[in-house]
Amino acid sequence: MERALANGITHLAITDHDCSDVHADLESCPELSIIKGVEISCAWQNHELHIVGLCINTRHSQLEKLLATQQDKRRQRVHHMNDKLA
Repeated sequence: MERALANGITHLAITDHDCSDVHADLESCPELSIIKGVEISCAWQNHELHIVGLCINTRHSQLEKLLATQQDKRRQRVHHMNDKLA
């Protein structure tokens, strides 16, 4: 946020892969408008896509459920990769 302000930024979109929890940790800064977002990983016609959603409702129950599922899949992939490396 300090870097954005130092560069004259007035609006900043904060997104994270399959997670919206990052917004709870943001400090209040009256000079900077934070745009809540999320990047959702998905597949379409055998292609990996990353869909960016902006101005999201971080308390939307269906979005929370989807992101929880995405996080579970991400953890499973990490464990699978770890098993292969071992």
